[in-house]
Amino acid sequence: MLQRGNNTIQHRRFSELFYYLRPNDILVFNDTAVLPSRLWGILEQGGQVEVTLITNISSDVWKAMIRPAERLRHGGRIFFKGGRLAAKIIKSSLAGMFVIEFSKAPRTIKEELIKIATPNIPFYLKRNVSLREYQTVYARHAGSTQCPTAGLHFQKPVLQALARQGVQIGFITLHIGGSILPLTVDDYKDFSVAKEFFIVSGVIKKKIERARACGGRVIAVGTSVMRALETAATGGGTIVAKRGWTNLTITPHHRFRVADGLLTNFHLPASGHLLLTASFGGIRPVLTAYRQAISRRYNFLDFGDAMLMI
Repeated sequence: MLQRGNNTIQHRRFSELFYYLRPNDILVFNDTAVLPSRLWGILEQGGQVEVTLITNISSDVWKAMIRPAERLRHGGRIFFKGGRLAAKIIKSSLAGMFVIEFSKAPRTIKEELIKIATPNIPFYLKRNVSLREYQTVYARHAGSTQCPTAGLHFQKPVLQALARQGVQIGFITLHIGGSILPLTVDDYKDFSVAKEFFIVSGVIKKKIERARACGGRVIAVGTSVMRALETAATGGGTIVAKRGWTNLTITPHHRFRVADGLLTNFHLPASGHLLLTASFGGIRPVLTAYRQAISRRYNFLDFGDAMLMI
């Protein structure tokens, strides 16, 4: 735990999270659900490619990474799993990134993905991970290609214990996709996190207002929650119900207006997630916490340990 006021660091088990929470605090979670998004296809001119879906742009249009990219062409088609699903390349960009449009009706795309695709499990995990393992217990709205991994720590017994303690719980939705891509510039000031679709409802707006009125603190569970809340915040720090695409990139110059705390996993260097984390907790304190985590052999990334900043 990193105490933001005096930059002190404490090391505890996750089961001791309750030590830091008070009645009327509100934990805000991301209730997005992960879609299987990695699949193999055959080009119409022949040859196999691996397609990794990144962001659902609109209905049946997706931003995707396709490898190998050498034989791909604008307007070319890719066929998946015996021809039941096909896609056309409608735009290409650098580094193997493309925009593709699936040919089936939009209502069937997600159903087909569940049948023929596999979860886009990060390369550093050396074991098979099922889609069920890669979901939070409260996942409801399918649309992400990556899991909001800070939420994996919160199994049902933990959530029930929080409720007994008087800690409030609320949800936003942000479909995680392009924000996983690494920084590709030398100066973070030139970096922009990819757009992602989010929903901050009137329900969570009211819950946050009630928690604040009772002296509670707002704690974002995961960087995706922080991004959504800050996007929906006014200059005065109030929340407005809002939905759409966020292109907010949080850097050390950002003035946080909603959350009093952030619970997040340990992230990769040169990532937008680490940039946000360091912006909230302070660059030097967060780097000190990371050095201590490394010395204590903490597990980083998706199924790793968590850090609370409050």
